[in-house]
Amino acid sequence: MLSPVKPDRSIQSLNVEITSVKDKFEDPLGYLIIGAEAEPSGSMYRKFKLSQREADVASGLLNGLRTQAIAESLGISERTVKAHISNIFKKTGVSSRVEFISMFFEEKRQ
Repeated sequence: MLSPVKPDRSIQSLNVEITSVKDKFEDPLGYLIIGAEAEPSGSMYRKFKLSQREADVASGLLNGLRTQAIAESLGISERTVKAHISNIFKKTGVSSRVEFISMFFEEKRQ
């Protein structure tokens, strides 16, 4: 039977918690990685003047969703999502999803 243990460490900037899993004899069995959704703060939206819909799309981007998945979750077309992504990139001064995600986590650290 597995016993719960306290987290060894938390990687807050990535919203991930790593916990070691041990058996009843305290022998290590492995690691459990628990992730949480990344949500941009309201201050980020205000700083870059994102609309509510752009904020919704940004949240999808930060959680690694593909364009199609964002469109489906918001009930809009992929073309509309691409337009929102383009606007987000212009407003934030980035040119790729990777840059946007990196910028978000840098903002969060400060």
